[in-house]
Amino acid sequence: MKFGIELLTVFDLDPISFIEIAANQGSSTISLGLSQFPKPVFGCEPWSIKEDQALFHSVQSALRQNEVGVALGEGFAIRAGQNIQQLDTDLGLMAELGASRINTVVMGVEGKEADAQLLWLAERCAGLGMKMTLEFAPGLSVATVAQALECLERVDHPNAYLLIDTMHWFRSGGCVQDITRVPAGLIDYVQISDCRLRNEAKGGQLRAENLNGYMQEATFERLLPGLGELPLLDFCSALERVSQTPLVYSIELPNLAQAQMAESASAWVHQCLCATRSVLNPPQTS
Repeated sequence: MKFGIELLTVFDLDPISFIEIAANQGSSTISLGLSQFPKPVFGCEPWSIKEDQALFHSVQSALRQNEVGVALGEGFAIRAGQNIQQLDTDLGLMAELGASRINTVVMGVEGKEADAQLLWLAERCAGLGMKMTLEFAPGLSVATVAQALECLERVDHPNAYLLIDTMHWFRSGGCVQDITRVPAGLIDYVQISDCRLRNEAKGGQLRAENLNGYMQEATFERLLPGLGELPLLDFCSALERVSQTPLVYSIELPNLAQAQMAESASAWVHQCLCATRSVLNPPQTS
């Protein structure tokens, strides 16, 4: 099993360094946004692929020269007060960078309005040669796998897929056996991290006093595989049994304290990869 690296794992790291580190560590895919994650960890200057044309072309070159692909484009949330069609230019930029798929979440938008925007995004991505994935998480409008499946069934577009984040899956009440509830071929992308194991909220809906704590943990305090309580090997083995096509597995491991203690961004990525490989690619015993 091979693993990509998610952009949240490397915090403020500039995209050129990110691409080079991924290649040097044996990862051929990354996720990428068009602007910097605003949390200084590795001392990088502010950057924007969207606003800096020279950087945009440098990223294109770095991806090509290092044989790294953008497996997931981030920054395309469907949120209250903004129509996803306003991000059409950004979608075009992601397509020019060779992104394979675009990920979205639904925040503060419900019902037919959310469905209509998801349908537009799935269709627009198809026209640009990219897949669209929908991610669920406790506290969002689409908070559980059941809600995500209902949403995708209503949208009913062949270019709309499901993204699974292992933390969100288990903390919204999911278990390994629930994988069998997902229609074959719908899961397309898996984000790997570890965490404490508990049902965060009934039906994936967080009480107001719990939302900030969960988001803080998900954004800054995820655990290296093997240091938490998730049954990651069993989960990924179940995914492999039901998947019809090869899945993309990528490490989403933002841990602010541990990243700050690492000697470098490269050392931190290496630590994440080693921990993940040790859990999901265990040595074979005779």
